Amino acid sequence: MLILWAGLWLGSLVVPAFQAPTGDGFTRGLNRVTTFFGFQIAAALAALILVPLRPASGWARRAAWIPAALAALLALLMLGLILNAEYASPLDGITDDRPVTAPATPTMPVKPTVGD
Repeated sequence: MLILWAGLWLGSLVVPAFQAPTGDGFTRGLNRVTTFFGFQIAAALAALILVPLRPASGWARRAAWIPAALAALLALLMLGLILNAEYASPLDGITDDRPVTAPATPTMPVKPTVGD
């Protein structure tokens, strides 16, 4: 099970690197992100299955906690990133001293000519 987890975890790094990006504009390459998180979710499920199956003693018992710890670390990092994006104020300390300009004036409609 540890080898399965290691293959999924390494696959989350290797497979998206060789995957061609799809999409246009802002969404270009999001298929790589979904592939990464798909592999990471599968690896996290393998890690959660691995913890109760660990041996009674020895180095393998301690090593069985490493996958679960890495999955928890990734989840905490993602939560921190989301909370930072939600609650951080990007405009602190930025002042805009530029003068306010007059609003744009509407243009006159063009009248069609008789021969058109």
